[in-house]
Amino acid sequence: MLEAGRKIRWHPEHMRIRYEHWVEHLQWDWCISRQRYFGIPFPAWICRACGETMLASLEQLPVDPQTTQPLVACACGSTDFEPEPDVMDTWATSSCTPMIIGHWIDDPAWFAQHFPASLRP
Repeated sequence: MLEAGRKIRWHPEHMRIRYEHWVEHLQWDWCISRQRYFGIPFPAWICRACGETMLASLEQLPVDPQTTQPLVACACGSTDFEPEPDVMDTWATSSCTPMIIGHWIDDPAWFAQHFPASLRP
């Protein structure tokens, strides 16, 4: 993470030092999932036969695993899946807010001009 952070052009520059101090003192992994009945579902299923996790293919996205099954069988041959029960933490989805408000999908050129960043919050 430190190496990747040093490739970023920081504005203001002192934020790079703040980032490095934060990374150097990380003591645990952040859990990206929550056990709630509402939220954005992970596009994943668990094979009931072998326990493998199957992710949705790009062609299948967006998908709600609660109502849709994977397009292919598991590597073990089973087609019996249960949906991943966890949902995404709010931080995983809140970074999309500027993109949604900026209508990035409707006018990519306008969005690139008004949100000139390669790294979202």
